[in-house]
Amino acid sequence: MVLALLLWLRKCRTFHGQIILAYVLCYWVARFVVEWWRDDQHGWLWGLSVAQWISAILFPLALIFYFRLRGVGNWLSLRQAQALLNAPDASTKKGRRDRAMLAVLLGCGLRRSEVAALTLQHIQQRDNRWCIVDLIGKHGRVRTIPMPTWAKVAIDAWTSAAGLAEGFVFRPVNRGDEVSGQRMSEKVVWQFLRRYAEAAGVPGIAPHDARRTCAKLCRAAGGELEQIQLLLGHASVQTTERYLGTKQDLVHAPNDGIKLRV
Repeated sequence: MVLALLLWLRKCRTFHGQIILAYVLCYWVARFVVEWWRDDQHGWLWGLSVAQWISAILFPLALIFYFRLRGVGNWLSLRQAQALLNAPDASTKKGRRDRAMLAVLLGCGLRRSEVAALTLQHIQQRDNRWCIVDLIGKHGRVRTIPMPTWAKVAIDAWTSAAGLAEGFVFRPVNRGDEVSGQRMSEKVVWQFLRRYAEAAGVPGIAPHDARRTCAKLCRAAGGELEQIQLLLGHASVQTTERYLGTKQDLVHAPNDGIKLRV
């Protein structure tokens, strides 16, 4: 059961260190239970052994650390994001594909699973602009994502070079720079980003950090919190606030704009 949990977290993790921390939490719980049911002599205080007391003390501390880490992550500045977007070699098919993948990560805030599942049928016009329509995201939530012009240009450059008209947008490319499959895996999305992040001078960036960068850049450009929530597909605005690290601004208070007089 623990192995199944860790394998699931490997696909769904949202911050660095989540897997090892989850393993430690499971270990401490299991150790406490095993010590309780074994016939070993227990300590004098409340019938608990030393190992159980260590588990009882460290478990809540690790739990607090776990939930605090959920709101911690990396994000890029506008300059760093541009350097990352420029990293692929756009003279090759592989480079055009990778640039298009970076564009939807940074410009549309897609999860890596959503990047792998994106099809050409998802890309449609709504209200005279290009959007990713009816994309099924986390927990089966469906959303429509407006696409920046530069992201659509990057996708068109890739699909035109690869000769794609239907099916999945992102496909494997072999060493001969030719499309060689029908779909890319989530793992490949993770690996390709790591390589370009190092080349752009921002090592350690994960796909979810690109998603967080999208939220940060949207907010810096004046985007409303509720619209960013809809863009990312968050069920709760509190999750979006955690992405943005939103804090109350007492200097530029929003109610200062209420022009009433007494």
